[in-house]
Amino acid sequence: MSNSPEITPAQNIVIEKVTLDSMKVNVDGEIKEIKNGLGELKVFLKNLNSENFRSGDKIYNIGTITNAVFSAEIGKKTFNMQLCRQLTEAIKEYSPDAKEFLNNIKESDKDDWESQIRYTRKAHCYIISGYVGVLGILLQKLISSGKDAFASNNAKDYLEVCIATTVRSLQLLCFSFISKLWDHKKNNKCVLTRDQLNQLDNFFNTDIELNIEDYVELLRSLVGVFDSQQIEYPFVEFNKAHIDDKSVFLNACNTLQEINGKLDSGQFTMSTAFEAENELTAVLSSLNFLAGYKMVSVKDITYEAVRNKNAQYLHSYTYLGVDNDNTLYSSKFKYDTQPISSDAVLIYKNKYKEGLNLFPFIIDINALTNQSDARICFYSYIEENHKKLTFSDINRISSDKNNNTKNLNDPAQVVIHFNEEIENDLLSHSDNDITSLKNDFQKYNDMQLNVVYKIFQNAKKEILE
Repeated sequence: MSNSPEITPAQNIVIEKVTLDSMKVNVDGEIKEIKNGLGELKVFLKNLNSENFRSGDKIYNIGTITNAVFSAEIGKKTFNMQLCRQLTEAIKEYSPDAKEFLNNIKESDKDDWESQIRYTRKAHCYIISGYVGVLGILLQKLISSGKDAFASNNAKDYLEVCIATTVRSLQLLCFSFISKLWDHKKNNKCVLTRDQLNQLDNFFNTDIELNIEDYVELLRSLVGVFDSQQIEYPFVEFNKAHIDDKSVFLNACNTLQEINGKLDSGQFTMSTAFEAENELTAVLSSLNFLAGYKMVSVKDITYEAVRNKNAQYLHSYTYLGVDNDNTLYSSKFKYDTQPISSDAVLIYKNKYKEGLNLFPFIIDINALTNQSDARICFYSYIEENHKKLTFSDINRISSDKNNNTKNLNDPAQVVIHFNEEIENDLLSHSDNDITSLKNDFQKYNDMQLNVVYKIFQNAKKEILE
């Protein structure tokens, strides 16, 4: 918005009626109709040799208005439109469904297909099923939240999901780099610089959740480690140009960090949410290669050796995302001649057995505690003095909290408290007989959760040493 001088009578330009497809513009009393879009409006005003126009009781300057302000205040655009179009186009080289969908759009609809529900309904499905596991789930939540936010004229929930999706995307990258570095250090000499160790030390020892800016700096440091040690990135498609100072990806992350500050202080508007969508779209478009990956949560590995037959292993796992039957978080069972890590969360391209294990930075808390359905949680911070790890449940966003509850615990967080009593009990069983623990549901669960804490400590020691 601009406090520019009043429009001259000769060029009194007023936007009077706006639909999703078009705008009727009054130019000195004459009605003109153009497509609804900031680009179309800029061309229209340029042809009139004018820079200012009026909408409602506000005067705008076409040179300073942003897409976010236009969408929120003038264009009557709904949330998810730009995200839907750009992400569908971004993943087409990794998603045959998205590519075929784009090829089949009618020529007359190609300019603004994202404004038509008959197209966006299918495109949303391809985006959700396309982006790797946990990100697809967050995008499903984002799309749903966008519809609710536009209807209620309240942008808070939508902003929260935009920020959460950004943080989880950065975490997924960082956790993958850290996990591969950990595996690499087990068999290779790897000397890190003081600055690199400081960044990793901050990650492993922070007692508050890192923000977008923190994870960007951690990612840059990890890329530096991999380059200096000549380690192949966990994602061969990752382009380190994304973390250059003036890259689209980095600029988007920086802007989203600023938007997060507005969210925390309550200083946001509907146009802020449109801006967040634009920047998140830029982040995910840069990470479009993640549409070529999949994730699973391994729940159980059972050894079967029937007499006079070859031994085999039954893998029980949950596919994290939407499978070929359009089922979300579906349970799978597969026989194999080789075991894999149990209670693991794996990210992979072709075969899950060859995937990168992200445990204990990403865990399935329900698999650990023998509950049905998957509940995926990302590591947030540690309270070393209390021997507590805090994880964030990706299915819960902070706005889900009930402000009237007497329970001060954040439902979006999962706390794992190392149980010394259970650990001592376990160590006392020199014969490895844990029948008493196994028969006590709570004690056995605590024993399983203790493993998360111990493996996290192992990872910290071995990476920082």
